[in-house]
Amino acid sequence: MVTWNGVTPQPAFEPDFAAIVGGYHGAPFDVLGIHPAVVDGRAAMAVRTFQPQAAGVVVKRGCDSKPAARVHPDGLFEAVFPGAREPFDYRLVIALSDDGGSHCRCYEIDDPYRFKHRLCDRWSSGGPAEETAEWMA
Repeated sequence: MVTWNGVTPQPAFEPDFAAIVGGYHGAPFDVLGIHPAVVDGRAAMAVRTFQPQAAGVVVKRGCDSKPAARVHPDGLFEAVFPGAREPFDYRLVIALSDDGGSHCRCYEIDDPYRFKHRLCDRWSSGGPAEETAEWMA
């Protein structure tokens, strides 16, 4: 297992990682996207994405960019942000290798899994249907 910036994914995640890359995980929002983590006993946030086509992934948080570590050989990546305590907006920069590594193309995307915390907080509040309809419009 890869260690990145002093963080080694917990062994308990390995079955989840295998299920994500195998396409049979029943709750991918539980693994992918942004999640609380711990680094050297301190709070952190981890961003995970499954990008099997990628040679590399960078997570952009405002003006800050952090390379993601490949935590599964089939394309599961993770970037950890020590000191972060709350979910934050981010985008992913995906690097594709054109010819075995000497050249690459990059593109930037929104991660659909980053929206879980917004959906769950809002949907679990039990607010009126009109309020939910306004929010979704």
